[in-house]
Amino acid sequence: MENTIKVAFDEILDEQIHQIAYRKCINDHEYRIANTKAITLMDMLKRALSNDEQRIILNDLENAFYIAESIFLEYCYRQGIEDSQMIHKKLSVLMLQK
Repeated sequence: MENTIKVAFDEILDEQIHQIAYRKCINDHEYRIANTKAITLMDMLKRALSNDEQRIILNDLENAFYIAESIFLEYCYRQGIEDSQMIHKKLSVLMLQK
């Protein structure tokens, strides 16, 4: 039973992160500017490298950064879900105090 729940949770998480959240992100003006700059700089750096071995190393480094960042973001998202009830409770208390 626990495995079924985990699979269902992972599917929901995947949908939220990889579809809905990503669409919101790519529509963000600041993200588009930062992403365009990163792509431009990476292309400039690749062209500045003198041989294929250096370009392969740069590509591997870029991929490693993307993988590490996506793992970090998944942990952030999961932590947000875990903390959501506590956050809502604290917000409710604050609203009642006003």
